[in-house]
Amino acid sequence: MKTRIFISSKTNLNYIRHDSSIEVLNDIIEFYPYEKYEDFNELNDYDFYIRLKNDSLAKPNFKTMSYDSLIQRIEKAIRNNIDVIVFVINDNEYELIELIEKLIEDRKKLNITLIKTKLLLYPLDYALLEANKTFKETGDIEILKGTLNDIEDRFKFYIFTPDKDLLPSISKIEYDEDILNIRRGLLYDCNKDGIMPIKKYKNRYPFDYLIKSLTIEINNADVIPFILYTNEYSKYIDLLERKIKGIKDKCKIVKEVLPAYYGNLYGINSLIVGFILK
Repeated sequence: MKTRIFISSKTNLNYIRHDSSIEVLNDIIEFYPYEKYEDFNELNDYDFYIRLKNDSLAKPNFKTMSYDSLIQRIEKAIRNNIDVIVFVINDNEYELIELIEKLIEDRKKLNITLIKTKLLLYPLDYALLEANKTFKETGDIEILKGTLNDIEDRFKFYIFTPDKDLLPSISKIEYDEDILNIRRGLLYDCNKDGIMPIKKYKNRYPFDYLIKSLTIEINNADVIPFILYTNEYSKYIDLLERKIKGIKDKCKIVKEVLPAYYGNLYGINSLIVGFILK
C-alpha cells in the first residue's frame, strides 16, 4: 500500500526529518509589488524574519498555492503509483480546504480524502509523524483519524508577543533580570478550541502568568514541551528553557523556528511555548 499525506506549510514539518510519504503544500509569499517566493523552497523562515527586521516597509502577503499547482502535485503522486491520498489540514485554512474540495469533486475516481483537524503547528507535526507510522503500512484512514483526534485533546500552547515599542532587540538584553522589567505584551491561549487572547498586560509581566500556568499544567504530567521562536538567540528562549527544566527536570524540550505565516501574523518577536501530553 503506497500512501501520501499532504499538509499545509503553516506547520514546521519542512524543518523536521520525515519520509516522502508526507508532502508539504507550500504557500506563496509575496512582497509588494513584484517579489514572489515559494515558502521554504525559495524563502526559508530564518531569511523571512531577517528580511522583515531589516525592511520596515515590507508587507508580506501569504497566498495558498494555485489550483493548477495542486493538480500537478496529485498527478505526480499518481505517476508514482500512490494508492491512497489524504490531505490533513487545520480547519481554519479555508482557502486551501476549498481547493481540495474542488479537487475531490473534479477527480471523483481517485482515492482522495480530506481530514480537517484542530491540530496546528508542532502538535500537528507530532501527530502526523505518529499517525503515519501505521498509516503507511495499512492505508487505514480511520486509524489515521483516530490518532489525530486523540492528540487534539492532548496539546496546549501559549503565544507571547512583546509590545513593539519595547524592542527591536530583546536579544541584546544582557541580564535575565532586565527581561523581567519588560511588562507589556500580548498573551494568547491555544488548544483544540482555537487561539484566544488572554489579555493585554500593562503593569504585570505576561511571562509570570505563562510560567505559573505551565507549572500548574505540566508539573505532574508526562509531557513533550516545545518552544517555537522567531529569534533563536533571544534571551526569552534561554529563560523559558531554564524555567521549563525547573518544572520538569531532565526533560527534552523541542525547539524549532515558528513558521513564517504565524510569525508574520503575531509579530516577528513572538514565541510559542506549549506541551503535548504523552
